[in-house]
Amino acid sequence: MAELTPVDKLTQLPLLFAPHEGVSPVIQGLQQNGGLFDWNHVFHPRRDPILTESLGGEAVRQSRMQLVHRTEQHEPYHEAFVGPPLPISPEAQFRTVLLCAAGYVPPQALDFSHRKPEVVKLNNAQLQQLRTGNEIRQDLRYGAADKVAAFMRSHVLTHEIEGISRETMDTFLALSPDTSANERQLELLTDQIVRGIVRGAVSSTRRMYTIGYRRGLLAPYAPKNPVTFVADQLSGPTQETYYNLVAVLREKVAKIRERDLARPSPVSMPQILPVGRIAIRPWMRPSTGSALA
Repeated sequence: MAELTPVDKLTQLPLLFAPHEGVSPVIQGLQQNGGLFDWNHVFHPRRDPILTESLGGEAVRQSRMQLVHRTEQHEPYHEAFVGPPLPISPEAQFRTVLLCAAGYVPPQALDFSHRKPEVVKLNNAQLQQLRTGNEIRQDLRYGAADKVAAFMRSHVLTHEIEGISRETMDTFLALSPDTSANERQLELLTDQIVRGIVRGAVSSTRRMYTIGYRRGLLAPYAPKNPVTFVADQLSGPTQETYYNLVAVLREKVAKIRERDLARPSPVSMPQILPVGRIAIRPWMRPSTGSALA
């Protein structure tokens, strides 16, 4: 009877396949595929509603596939497993796509040397091959839209801005994106505000990301700080993506400032000072030399 795909204990990501000895020449273009190797989506079944009915689910499905041997790995895998546990909440889906985007490789993998799957520990050469060998990638075939980037951006922007002063927000709103003289200052303030939002979004993933970085389980391009990684993803590869982000941030910051201005100012209540057993308000205090002194 088919079982759930085993997962990594730290991150709950599905285990990858131990790399097949013949996959590297195919990836490097030194050998024709000849139909021997096929892309396996790590998150399946393909038509599961969790993966089809929300942008987060579509991003999870798209976030990771691995080039594997069709008859020696792919077929026996699907004979043995029905698929991994799928992340349901937006927070869990964000954690999943973030770790996949950062290239996290679980230290254990599925080995099909004897057709029946076994969970094995990757040796250093296998780990480095999976981290750097291009056989694990996001599914952007056939001109597919980048659902991972779109979901990461939309999810992060639902969070509050942390650690950014109201003065910084006001300066950001006062700068015109259409004026080249403000370009550098706008870029710096945009980065500050993005990081202020990302800090809250990555709070539940930070520990996993940091452990993965320290253990050499992330891709070489992944920086030490997950805030930096996600902030760079949000800014996007094109100027259009960046200015779209600026427009969204201006709207978000403007709403925060409107909310602040609409909030009533706190009313200072007169201080009550205990004197003996009687509470006397400040304006009732006797002056020096009074008969009550």
